[in-house]
Amino acid sequence: MGQGLSSPSVPSSAESNQSPRSPNINTTLTQNEQCESEGDATVKFSSDGDKQSVTSVVIDGCAFGQNGCSIPILTQTSLNKESGSTQSVNNVTNTYADTDSVITVLITTTVNQNAAEMCTQALTPVGYSVHMNIEFDSCLDDNDYEHWTVRVIHEDINGRQVVAHMRIPRE
Repeated sequence: MGQGLSSPSVPSSAESNQSPRSPNINTTLTQNEQCESEGDATVKFSSDGDKQSVTSVVIDGCAFGQNGCSIPILTQTSLNKESGSTQSVNNVTNTYADTDSVITVLITTTVNQNAAEMCTQALTPVGYSVHMNIEFDSCLDDNDYEHWTVRVIHEDINGRQVVAHMRIPRE
């Protein structure tokens, strides 16, 4: 598979603008050697069916680095409430309700300083996989659970852009 990169777990309590009813989030990032779709990301969800349990999220993506020694970095995982947003990703526009809570995952790239001196000097696709476990607080009711989304942002050689935005499905 790919090279394991150390990424700190990001508990939801680290964010200052969230309610006490926010989930706990633990994340890990792995660098993949291959990219499925350059400059894009896919989000997949799984759950044990209990709306108040752990939901697993796997984000597979491909950002761009400045050369062949570039690596992906999980820069930030944040929780925010959004007031009626419209999000356009890959020519699909979605409108989200005033009560949507968004888990934003920011992926950046950097040049690996520990790499051998010889690096290709061309823009390089940098594959990654983020595994996230979201543990919803037992006090969430049905309405709260329905309005959680995951947004993936790449900030790379091409600038900052939203590459995926999906509502967490209800089992």
